[in-house]
Amino acid sequence: TTIGDSAFSICKRLTTVTIGNSVTTIGEDVFSCCTSLTAVTIPDSVTMIGNSAFEYCLSLTTINVNEGSAKKIL
Repeated sequence: TTIGDSAFSICKRLTTVTIGNSVTTIGEDVFSCCTSLTAVTIPDSVTMIGNSAFEYCLSLTTINVNEGSAKKIL
């Protein structure tokens, strides 16, 4: 249910991510420095996103979240 801290940090070939519905927590720095990451889809099951989870994702242009998710995360 948790993607641990720094799990995919510095994965330079990672381009898109779809988080599974069973995930509730995205840890700190999980996708940091994934410089090719362009799109992320976050389901409404996610209630916590850690600090700097997407830091230095310089190509990230799309983050898809359900309306209910955005309210919980913010």
